[in-house]
Amino acid sequence: MNTHNQPTLAELTGRAMAGRAERIDSPEFAGDVEPHEVLSGIRVDARAAWADAQLALQLLGSPIASQSAPADWAAFVDWNSGRLGIPLAAGQFPQRLREVAGLFAAKLEEPAIAIATGFASLKAWTLQNPSLTATALNRELGGDLPEIAGTSPAELNERAASLWLAGQRETALRAWQDLPAGPVASFNIGMAQLMLGQTKIAAISLKAAVDTLPDNSGWKHLAALYLSVAQVRA
Repeated sequence: MNTHNQPTLAELTGRAMAGRAERIDSPEFAGDVEPHEVLSGIRVDARAAWADAQLALQLLGSPIASQSAPADWAAFVDWNSGRLGIPLAAGQFPQRLREVAGLFAAKLEEPAIAIATGFASLKAWTLQNPSLTATALNRELGGDLPEIAGTSPAELNERAASLWLAGQRETALRAWQDLPAGPVASFNIGMAQLMLGQTKIAAISLKAAVDTLPDNSGWKHLAALYLSVAQVRA
């Protein structure tokens, strides 16, 4: 993917939050950020995406898979199909938001999700590594939805994320509401509420996420963008 001169997630967030939105169904949204400016994608740093892909585990006190990204990770990140509602969970990264314009559409609809093919080295790594990150990435590479039976906060979060990615949104939201209070719960509850149209209460959860997520994390920028969207849509 050609990333020259493409905006970063932080840049898009700042521009969206600085803008003015009169109506969600207006041809233009959020001030000077227009749909054609963001459809080309977002600059993705594979190392930052790998750190973000393991942040939920760190925040919930669970071991991460490794400090270094596995083979094929950079290619997978560049290929990765976009989403609008991205859970803060193992293997997920905020740079999956490819089209910010979709968040300001009259109706929030996820784009069609393609199953990754190829990436043999990454697939082999997921099968050899016993971590929650590997289990989650195996799902992204076309494997079975993981059956996570544990009861630790990280395992509960992963189970909810699997439900969300499988389209069981209301069930996933209820599961996230059972997580211990903290940035992961706040982000995922707020994201789910936003995507389900519960914008006013979503703003409360997302504000808590913005206030508590690490400053150097892409998830903080995404939480700020979601918060901006919730405030506009409310």
